[in-house]
Amino acid sequence: MPSLQIHNLYEHDKSEQMEDLLSLSRGPLQNSTCFGGYDMNGFRFRIESRDKNRCTQNSGVVVSAEGSTISENAEYYGILTEIIELQFLGGRRVPLFRCKWVDIFNKKRGIKKDVYGLVSVNFKCLLRTNEPFVLASQASQVFFVKDNLIKGWHLVV
Repeated sequence: MPSLQIHNLYEHDKSEQMEDLLSLSRGPLQNSTCFGGYDMNGFRFRIESRDKNRCTQNSGVVVSAEGSTISENAEYYGILTEIIELQFLGGRRVPLFRCKWVDIFNKKRGIKKDVYGLVSVNFKCLLRTNEPFVLASQASQVFFVKDNLIKGWHLVV
């Protein structure tokens, strides 16, 4: 919806949601902020490079995508590589997570589920996408435990 139409709607509806829509329709400001860590949805996320020398892991991400049918529902697993916060007029801020996503469509090399329903992923089989970003509010945190029996695979916890 073009900004002019939103502005006309705003003249009749001064609600907070309409102010947000008007602010977002004008696009982000040129300034953005990058973070090495971010608290969201009750989780403390950190980018992969900050996790490297730590005994804890906070860079594992899962995003649930809902389709129109049960077979279209999917969980995307990834490693958080960058956190960017876009700034909009009116002080609104939108945090984005950039991730390396596992190719969940490759059921042999990217992802597998065992007889107990446990999911394993292979970070050597990444999803080729030009959409690596997700809204931070959509992300939940997961941990990836190295599988000592099958090289390159990690169990999702």
